[in-house]
Amino acid sequence: MIGMGGTVLVSSGRSDDGTSGAASFETSPSGPNGVSGAVGIASGESTAGDSGALYAGTGDSKFGAGGEVRIRVGDAGFNDGGDAILQAGQASAQGAKGGRVVLSGGEGSSAHSTDGGEALLFAIQ
Repeated sequence: MIGMGGTVLVSSGRSDDGTSGAASFETSPSGPNGVSGAVGIASGESTAGDSGALYAGTGDSKFGAGGEVRIRVGDAGFNDGGDAILQAGQASAQGAKGGRVVLSGGEGSSAHSTDGGEALLFAIQ
C-alpha cells in the first residue's frame, strides 16, 4: 500500500475545572507459575525515509506544578533486578553519527541563576 497508514489515538476525558481522566496500558498479573505480559509501544520501521518518533510527556500546567514522567523497572524477589536501558540509535552509513542521549534539568524562571532543575545520575554500589 502506498501512502500513510491510519492513526490510533487513546485519550482520557477533558476537564475544564478539575482533574482530567487517566489513560493506562497494562497487562494482567500472571498466575503463580507464570510471567506477566509485555506492553510494547513503537513507531514503525521505514525502508525509504526516516522512521517514526515516539513521544512520552505530560501536558503543561497554567497554575499548578508540571507533571512527571516515570520509567520504572519492577523489583525482583528471587532474582536479579531488571535493567532500565536508554540507548540512542546507531548509524551504519559511512560518516554518519550515532544518536545522542541527552539528560537535562528544567529551566527556572526566577531572578536567581541557580534555580534550574537538576540532572542527577546515581549508581548504587
